[in-house]
Amino acid sequence: MTLLTISLLPFIFICYFMIDRTQEAIANISEEVTDDVVEHVVHLYDENIKDQARALDMQLLAYKNQLLQLRTFTEQMIEHPQAFDETVALIESEGGFIWEPTDDDRSNIGFSAISPFSNERMQLVAQTKWLEPAMKQVVDGYEAIVASYFITGDSSWRIYPPLDVEKEYDGQFLQAMIDLSKQPFYTAPPSNDPKMVGWTTPYIDTTHRNEMFSLVTAVNDKSGEQIGVLGFDIQTDEALKHLLTLEFKEASSFALLTDASFQPIAHHPSTIQPGRLTEQTLRQIVSTHEPWIERVDEYERVFLSAPIEQSGWHLIFSIRTDEIVQDIHQFTDRQLAHNEQVLIEQLLWISIATLLLVIVCAIAMWKSFTKPVHEIVEGMERMQDGTVTSIAPQQLEEFEDVRQAFHTMNRKMNDLLMNYRTLNADLEHKVDERTEQLEEMNRSLSVANEQLIRADEQRSKLLANLAHDLKTPITLTLGYMEAIEDGMISPDRYDTYFDRMRTHLQSMTKLMKNMAELNDIETSKQLFNFERFRADDLFHKLLTPFHDQANISITIDERLPMIQADPHYVQRLVYNLVDNALKYGTSDQFVRISVREQRDVVQLIVHNDGRPIDPEALPYVFDRFYRVDRSRNSEKKGNGLGLAIVKEIVEAHDASISVTSDERRGTTFTVCFPTIKKDE
Repeated sequence: MTLLTISLLPFIFICYFMIDRTQEAIANISEEVTDDVVEHVVHLYDENIKDQARALDMQLLAYKNQLLQLRTFTEQMIEHPQAFDETVALIESEGGFIWEPTDDDRSNIGFSAISPFSNERMQLVAQTKWLEPAMKQVVDGYEAIVASYFITGDSSWRIYPPLDVEKEYDGQFLQAMIDLSKQPFYTAPPSNDPKMVGWTTPYIDTTHRNEMFSLVTAVNDKSGEQIGVLGFDIQTDEALKHLLTLEFKEASSFALLTDASFQPIAHHPSTIQPGRLTEQTLRQIVSTHEPWIERVDEYERVFLSAPIEQSGWHLIFSIRTDEIVQDIHQFTDRQLAHNEQVLIEQLLWISIATLLLVIVCAIAMWKSFTKPVHEIVEGMERMQDGTVTSIAPQQLEEFEDVRQAFHTMNRKMNDLLMNYRTLNADLEHKVDERTEQLEEMNRSLSVANEQLIRADEQRSKLLANLAHDLKTPITLTLGYMEAIEDGMISPDRYDTYFDRMRTHLQSMTKLMKNMAELNDIETSKQLFNFERFRADDLFHKLLTPFHDQANISITIDERLPMIQADPHYVQRLVYNLVDNALKYGTSDQFVRISVREQRDVVQLIVHNDGRPIDPEALPYVFDRFYRVDRSRNSEKKGNGLGLAIVKEIVEAHDASISVTSDERRGTTFTVCFPTIKKDE
């Protein structure tokens, strides 16, 4: 029984091991499949949100084009007024409004009590009757647009669908003395270019329509003075219905539309409240190029975003990760349970068959191995009783042979053990040497891999930034060309727009030249011609062009030591630093340039008192295409390559560069050139 039990133990262990390994393998496969499915689903949603953003962008572009066409028609009508003989029936409400009542499908006009009623006010809005077909076409043609209107600076208006002033006044929505020129839908057009269109942030309307946002453009007379605005109104619930026509398979997934300042415009009502997503979180979601994972309301969510370029808005998707994998987990759990049951049944039958086989083999082996032992024991027992017995000679010889064979084997085993120890010591030494070699190779491969990863990241970032900086001038140039082709720009303004296009093309040319120069420096295609100069002589010569500029102060110490430099590239370095200081400094402050010796180095210091650089941005100012706070410095022309070229030139000269910036002391760039000792 002992032999039988010992025989069964390995079999039981093998069965248990097979079941455990099989379950673990299935679980691992399930996790891998789940990860692949989640990645695939997120990728599909990422492509979907980009498609939705493009479709929404095209929809908003259509709104914008409709509004621009309506503005052109309105300005032509104002510049060449036509007599309007139709009699307009006006009534005055209790609050002081004067308005045109209507019960049919047409626009109506009205006048706020903020300004006295006059024939001039009446004539201006009355002749806009010619706008009514275009207004009606826009509202009927686009389901998201709920109203089209023209409002003057003295709070007169024409609107389609018609406005029931008495109903709005009685409902305490519309105030008699309201100044429409102070409302968001009047002040939305950009102040720097009144011919452009602007989107308002969501606001509470002056009528019963509650929350909405508007697309607005200014209307000017022939002298260029603004006389009013044209606009389209979109209610937020209509935006949700027609702009966010999205359905998600996952119950808790949702879409969110925000404006340029990350304020929610429209969102699905069944999802988390927009307030739970902070502005910082929304900025992080929008700024990243990869899916963003954030824990909200105790659930991990994947956030995807895409920009709406026409309006500066952002479209955001949110999907709960647990809902993505819920069906997969249910399926794999069922498969695991089924496979476990089948495996146990199969192992049970195998176990029974194996058990029977082991029992038969154990009995046979037991009889075979115990027979000689029983004979020896019986003979020894008979000898103990004093009975003379004999054992077959062949049996005694066999035991003696076994004994002698054992001793012979023992001696050989000792010899083999000694040889084994010697060989094992040699092998361990060789393994240690090989391990050290492999570790060194692994470290080298890790360094090379990190370099390749950094190079790939820099390449991707370079291509993305280059595409970003080329996109704007190309888009603007194409827009000007299309505007000229479509006849939206009068011939007498061609020169102005040609100058703008030339400026954009020159900025692209400058960008490509800077990129080529930076690439030549980095790849050592551009050879540096180093010469020895006394530092004061070199910088006196290089800074000569700046001596006559009133807002630049230059201080160069005398008898400075020798340095080794390429004068052409040092000049480029100086010009880039000074140009940067002038660009971001204040007009009433000096840019101070100084050259001095400090602890075996010659320092070139360029200082300006402009707005300081944020501490978080300081480590990145020398990166390619990096510009500090692009949104606030959009009027500063540049492509973010100047300081990157400066850094490459500094490194080529075995020099160093640093930057400090704060509100009290301004911004200072310091370049340290190593000096040449007299014995060198």
